[in-house]
Amino acid sequence: MSLALEILAVVTGTTGAALSVWNAARVRGLERFKSELKREEAGANARLDYEYEARKRLYATFEPSAFQLLELGRYALSRITRLTEPDLWENLVPAEPDPPPETRRPPMAAANYSVISTLYGLFAPLVVVRNMRRGLTLLDLSLEPRIHLQYELAAAIYGSFSDDTRLSALAPSLPYDPFAKDWRRLRAIDPAKYWWQGLTMGRLEGILDVLTGTDTATHTPRVISFGEFEELYDKIATSGTDMERKNLAVATNALLGFRPETRPVFWRLLIVQARLYQALMRTKDAAFRQPESSDDWQQLFRLEQQDAFRWKAEIEGAPDFDETLSVSDAYLRERFHDWYVFQT
Repeated sequence: MSLALEILAVVTGTTGAALSVWNAARVRGLERFKSELKREEAGANARLDYEYEARKRLYATFEPSAFQLLELGRYALSRITRLTEPDLWENLVPAEPDPPPETRRPPMAAANYSVISTLYGLFAPLVVVRNMRRGLTLLDLSLEPRIHLQYELAAAIYGSFSDDTRLSALAPSLPYDPFAKDWRRLRAIDPAKYWWQGLTMGRLEGILDVLTGTDTATHTPRVISFGEFEELYDKIATSGTDMERKNLAVATNALLGFRPETRPVFWRLLIVQARLYQALMRTKDAAFRQPESSDDWQQLFRLEQQDAFRWKAEIEGAPDFDETLSVSDAYLRERFHDWYVFQT
């Protein structure tokens, strides 16, 4: 064999071997790629299955509570606007003298319709929020942004009762020192400053316990009806335990002797709640879209029917409506800043 033919044979053999190696590598690469695609497809299917089941659980848990919260929220709004009317103030009176200091509670409010309906309107929705919180603990809210926002609005209403000091400090700040030494005497002299106009979380839980019953069919917590609460309030007022009386007394404390000029911090708190309830109702509209700009947020939190929230009498020293609205703007911006940053 000539040298040229020998070289050709070597080259051909080497090339053939190289091609065989390359083809084998290509096949292995394709098999790996197919395997990865299958794994990714399986992962995507598993993710879709998870999200579908998780969304089903989320809707099944949240929607019934959200519906009840909206119904009770409308009642809460009616009770807040009713507080602007002077004839109601005459009924927000104590049922007893100040208890001895060792009882560590304010007097109970009279067991009349004005007191009981206002108390129910302000606190019954929060029983639903508390039950909602417990049911959603292990669920992924990020799967449904609208539900996530609705939950945050409900949680903000719940938390606002303990933000009295924060609300008093927002400009223009109000002098507020409800836990001053000798507060019992001082609040009679200057109630706007020394009368406690909020609740700690512990005290809030106390009134929510009073308003909570058990569903006989599901054995789960439920908010009691207005009729049940009316009967229970009267029973506690006449023969309740010390703790039951304390829970009711603390919850009605800001309402006792309510007048615009004596409860400016409480009124700021209630206007915040009114705006949150209205915002919650807007999120249930079929045309609702998640807020994406400062204008969107302002629209979400706008206070509708503003005349209903204005005082129905000229009262010297009453909180200015526009000032209260401005304070509630600042509070809501601060409250929702970490979740959805306001754009200015």
